[in-house]
Amino acid sequence: MKKSSELPGIHFLDTTLVEDLVKCFPVRTYLSESDIIYKGHIPHAAYVLTEGTVQMTKKKAVVTLLPGAMLGARELFRNHIFRFNAKVSSGGKVIILDRSSLNEAVSHKHEAIRNSFLVAIK
Repeated sequence: MKKSSELPGIHFLDTTLVEDLVKCFPVRTYLSESDIIYKGHIPHAAYVLTEGTVQMTKKKAVVTLLPGAMLGARELFRNHIFRFNAKVSSGGKVIILDRSSLNEAVSHKHEAIRNSFLVAIK
């Protein structure tokens, strides 16, 4: 897993780990472009992008995230508001992790899954 210094709160998971997550958690497909994160909101979920793209905006900067990007885990775990907006592309697929799922991932028996989420919430 790689942490982004330019994008605080965004972590990048390797392909193998994303494939393992897909086996453990449900994936949602968005049929149209959809907002998934709103700046200033208290999070109810974290997201792992498995297919498609996510447009993340913070102030005037726009960044396109590719599969493997994990958004919002730290904010969800710490009850911090989101400092960015995020919109998933039409046809995009994400794993949506609510607090219970995030706690399950942190205590997961699969070492790579557990370690990736422990790093993300620090």
